[in-house]
Amino acid sequence: MSSSGQNNRLEVSVNGRVVTTAAVSDLGLMDFFLSWARRDPARLTPEMLATPGFTPESWAGGEFEYGLGALDTTRSETLEWLGGELRAGDVLSLRVLPPGEVDEPAERAPVAGLKGRGPLRRRARPDGVAPGAEPGAAG
Repeated sequence: MSSSGQNNRLEVSVNGRVVTTAAVSDLGLMDFFLSWARRDPARLTPEMLATPGFTPESWAGGEFEYGLGALDTTRSETLEWLGGELRAGDVLSLRVLPPGEVDEPAERAPVAGLKGRGPLRRRARPDGVAPGAEPGAAG
């Protein structure tokens, strides 16, 4: 286990069992996703079927998928803790914890081109309001 430094942690539980506790130890961002898709099997192409590891059942979808990853901008690497599928009746829980011990990511990969780019900038919201600005505030 390692430390989250000064950063809060995210604990992920599935059906009451903690599956990971994660955080970026310095600068970066962390992302949890939950998605669902169902695709038309008639749209499969020969190229897709020839891809190693590809399965038509997985591509067709119909199940909820989740995952937790991060970008550590201090070390210029991506981190992945987990990913999986949920079925009817499963309970997924997220809990924000104070700084402390975290699990090591299952995967780490270098990201080229991050060094020296400066901090990540938050984008304007879709309604055009700058990050941190309140609508209608005097500026």
